[in-house]
Amino acid sequence: MPKLITSFLDAIEISNITYFDIYRDTQTSNSTTGTFTFGDVSGYTLERPGPDTTTPNMRLRIPAGVYNVSLHNGTSYKNVLKLFNDQVAASRAILIHNGNYPKNTDGCILVGCSRSKDFVGSSVKKLNEIRATFKDIDIKNIRVRVHNNFPHRGIPFLD
Repeated sequence: MPKLITSFLDAIEISNITYFDIYRDTQTSNSTTGTFTFGDVSGYTLERPGPDTTTPNMRLRIPAGVYNVSLHNGTSYKNVLKLFNDQVAASRAILIHNGNYPKNTDGCILVGCSRSKDFVGSSVKKLNEIRATFKDIDIKNIRVRVHNNFPHRGIPFLD
């Protein structure tokens, strides 16, 4: 049976590329939450609220799309993935890192084992699972695909 393509991003396939797929599905006035899959690892994400923006320092989420990654080892977060593409510069330092609440991110993507309104839980545990997955992959062969998968035309708010 042919695979159903649910968005144009699902149709993008490049050999030797491993995809980290983020599916945004809910937002409140404080955050955007969703799910992710990366190899055999799955979990939940928490980002700043919308709308999507390419403008730095807005404390809003990045646009849906496909991102290249590099390894980031800064002062606050080490051995995490940094996202960038033609619209979002690497210098913005959009990271996938640990954290539980919207206040823990200025635009980065937080990961966790559970979620509730404006929250992801067991974030360090989930980040370590992600690290274990990417340690054996050439970082240049990882792409992050961010999908806006809101259930209907009006983006649902939980407030």
